[in-house]
Amino acid sequence: MFNMIKADVYRMNRSKGMIIFWLAIIGTYIIPILSRMPGGVSLGMPVTFADDTKLDVRMMGMNYTWFFLLIIPVFVIITSDFSEKTVKNTISSAISRKKYFFVKIATAGLFCIGTFLLGNYLFFFINKLVNGEKYSSEIVTFTKVLVKQLPVVIAIVSLFILVAFFVKRTAAYNAITIVTPIVYSLIAVTFYEIKATRDFAEKTLLRYEVGYMFNRLADKCSYTYRNQCIIASLLISIAALFMAYVLFTKKEID
Repeated sequence: MFNMIKADVYRMNRSKGMIIFWLAIIGTYIIPILSRMPGGVSLGMPVTFADDTKLDVRMMGMNYTWFFLLIIPVFVIITSDFSEKTVKNTISSAISRKKYFFVKIATAGLFCIGTFLLGNYLFFFINKLVNGEKYSSEIVTFTKVLVKQLPVVIAIVSLFILVAFFVKRTAAYNAITIVTPIVYSLIAVTFYEIKATRDFAEKTLLRYEVGYMFNRLADKCSYTYRNQCIIASLLISIAALFMAYVLFTKKEID
């Protein structure tokens, strides 16, 4: 088990993708600190805040950027094992399929959650240091938003893990994880523009789009909506990881 974790750490340290990952995080946060304006990926979805919302919370409303950032570590930890054909050797010589699966999802999950928390908290403290109280919230307020967003992040990572164990190919993994949210947004916006489907798009497709959820959970939202997002995220996480487990343990490895 520890040898697997060491191998994953070694691979991440040597991966060009992880260099891009860390540089993207730095770029995502350094520009807003210097410009005192929030920034990130939104794919055209509406991003709104109350007038008195501080910069750090506004940035958490742009945490949709993490959807695309977290594609990279899940790829490096899981998909690359299939691409490099090392998974068979690992399972046959040292570890069972079940143990392999749980070590992989634990490594990917903890790393993704850890970097999400680390990136947001580093921004919080550096922003407070550089820009002062005028642009900074109380740490309790900031932490409450992170706690509300964390189930969404777990659901995203769980879905990435499912895709990784399902397709087992670099090109397919990248295509599905990158293209799917773009296609979803295009469909949602298209449905919104059509009078007959506007109500469905507004109350369902757009309301539970990932970027919109990050935005609403950072800003003021109803308890009902918050609970719906959290419960749905947890159910998706459980379902995705269960499906990934079944796929990996029941199907032959190529």
